[in-house]
Amino acid sequence: MIYFTSDLHFFNRKALSVGQRVFGSAQERQEFLVRQWNSTVGPEDEIYLLGDSSDGKGEETGRLLGSLNGRKYLLIGNNERYLEDPAFDVSVFQWRRQYFELKAMGTKFILFHFPIEVWTGYKKDRVHLHG
Repeated sequence: MIYFTSDLHFFNRKALSVGQRVFGSAQERQEFLVRQWNSTVGPEDEIYLLGDSSDGKGEETGRLLGSLNGRKYLLIGNNERYLEDPAFDVSVFQWRRQYFELKAMGTKFILFHFPIEVWTGYKKDRVHLHG
């Protein structure tokens, strides 16, 4: 199975909601996201993170992302500062890129953190997914 998500902002102390659900603390929100992820995504599933995965430091972000099921691919967003931290274990990702074109399910997906107006093949039934 292939999944797409973005803007999880793990370790963000101010983000206390997911959709309509409001949490009492950032820790409670984070634990909810991890439970939901691991109950949905299997170990062999592919998940494309379309940026802004974590606002945390390298070591804590690496530990958390390593606890999540699936083979993870990162489309780098504007809040991926943990990537610059030498304590971050980059092996939690299969790869890290700014832009990617994925052929899956008979469709070509254009993956990028930011919305773009024009992309390769935009007039030929291509799908652009962004954060």
